[in-house]
Amino acid sequence: RDIQMLVLYPVTSMWCLLAGTKRHSDESRHISNQFRLLVENLLDLQKDFLLVTEEEFGKFRIENGKMLREDISCATVFVPDSVSLDDATYHQLETLSESGGNVVFVNRRPVLCEGNSSDKEDRICGEIVDNRRGLLEKYFLVTNQTDEVSVIDGFSGQAAQGIVLSKRVLEKEQRVFCMNP
Repeated sequence: RDIQMLVLYPVTSMWCLLAGTKRHSDESRHISNQFRLLVENLLDLQKDFLLVTEEEFGKFRIENGKMLREDISCATVFVPDSVSLDDATYHQLETLSESGGNVVFVNRRPVLCEGNSSDKEDRICGEIVDNRRGLLEKYFLVTNQTDEVSVIDGFSGQAAQGIVLSKRVLEKEQRVFCMNP
């Protein structure tokens, strides 16, 4: 599959914020809302991405700045607005950034490792991008992560909003799936 990026679920952050409680805090609601907004923004920008848990993320191997697993190869990982990641995730992100891959922290860098204070986030070379459609679009333009195929709004010349686009590269052909939900 020709997946351009991975997006991590903010599971560790939610575990840390909800540990031992039966109620969502303002911070856990914020993280949940920001995650939903990130997914909506990437879909609006017609980006093809794969949502992965931190456990799944640990199963990718890193070679030449790319995350590889079976038929998936991508060079960009989005870390949604989070307060904490697990230790293995920090290690993977550090290895990816050192090998030339792209790590994008949405809104901020996590400051905890498995719920404890840490300085691991400082060892990861990565960009911090606000979770706004326009700024995410500029990030993709500046880093030359533009798509070969997109559906354009005839009036604005921008990517048409509300269109879900997915591209698959097969042995002898490429297929583009376009859906207007």
